[in-house]
Amino acid sequence: RRSPVAATPSAALTTNAPAPPCRCPVDCPAAPPPPSRAHGVEFSEPNTCLKLSGVDLLGGVAILGEGTSLIVEDSSIGNGIQMEPGAGHLCVLGRNMVRGVISVEGIESVTVLGSSALPEGDGPILQVDGSGPVCLDGERHTLTSVIVYGGSGDVHISNTLSTNTDIILTDLSHGIVSVSSTGSPPMHISDISMAKFEDVSIVLWNVFIDSDFKLSEVGPASIVGSGFQTHGDISFHKVGHVLLEDVDGGDEDFKFSFLESLTILDSRHFNLQVWECPPLESPSDPARTVVMLSNGSFDNLAFSEIRGGVVLDAGPTGHGRLAANTLRASGIDGKFSVTGAHFTGTSVFFELVHGGVHVKGCNGLNEGGFLARFHLVACDGNSVVTNSHSFSSYILENNKEVVLIDNTNVDLLVCVVEGGLVCGARNA
Repeated sequence: RRSPVAATPSAALTTNAPAPPCRCPVDCPAAPPPPSRAHGVEFSEPNTCLKLSGVDLLGGVAILGEGTSLIVEDSSIGNGIQMEPGAGHLCVLGRNMVRGVISVEGIESVTVLGSSALPEGDGPILQVDGSGPVCLDGERHTLTSVIVYGGSGDVHISNTLSTNTDIILTDLSHGIVSVSSTGSPPMHISDISMAKFEDVSIVLWNVFIDSDFKLSEVGPASIVGSGFQTHGDISFHKVGHVLLEDVDGGDEDFKFSFLESLTILDSRHFNLQVWECPPLESPSDPARTVVMLSNGSFDNLAFSEIRGGVVLDAGPTGHGRLAANTLRASGIDGKFSVTGAHFTGTSVFFELVHGGVHVKGCNGLNEGGFLARFHLVACDGNSVVTNSHSFSSYILENNKEVVLIDNTNVDLLVCVVEGGLVCGARNA
């Protein structure tokens, strides 16, 4: 895969598939099994390890001992697992039938490997509160939902989940969050909600989101999504640097606000709205590329209050394709550059682009066989449109300088200027 481009200055951004080394950090001999179909197990001995292997319980398992770890392997547990604050590690291994909720608070780590012997959708919910790293790498349908509140360290979720599972992650710090799957079809997830992260990077790879993906207040972290699909809206608010590659948006809405930067590569089928990037507390840098789209097919594009530059192009080799229905941009501090785009709608509109608008090689008819309108208003940078035949009319109002060079199919040119503004054209 290509290296991150200018809009993603963090060297940590990569679209390589994550490969978390999930393993159980503890081991101990199996305890003598309780009587068959016992109502449950409660264990309070401190600083030790309990391994339940091949047991069959009607009730649940509770670990109350300080520093005590639990290993569950090839067992049937009828009413969940509970570990109290101060306990050690939890490992769920092998092929199990765990019903109910796996609930842990203030423990050292959680590891889930293996598989579930229950029907799809009947597996347990995992709820983790204020604990250490979480590593889930079981077979599909091992868990039905994952909820993590608080805690520090990595959270890795690979395969493991049932169709239409929810992922809720809140108040995490100092680590990496990755959600991924291997093979085809990708793992289906209903909703993803992530909020209030501190110093956390996020990786999303080869998953299908059936509903919405909401991400907010995750600080200056890097967010990478590659090879995923969605049938719901995506909303990222107050996050850091975002890189999306090979994303199918299912004709839904992607909304990004208060980001440090956004790069979208080789993606398709979504409406894109980007505003207030970077946030006001970050300095404006007109020379920096804040938003980049390269080689993709989009529905409608809208950009506003971008405190830097915007680049839309057909790919680094120039042999890709960047298609969009309509484009609207307003309040851009830097330069807005469009190269090799194909607009299939009726209008392209720019207003208050302070670094100027540079358009080159934009060709193609819209779906009705007509050409788009090009509208430029109050742009106080130097603007130029060259070698394009996508636009049949140019409406140019009160811009600093606009030059049209070697464009074809121009039927109408309206140029309104004030003072010393320049508007010139040399078209075929």
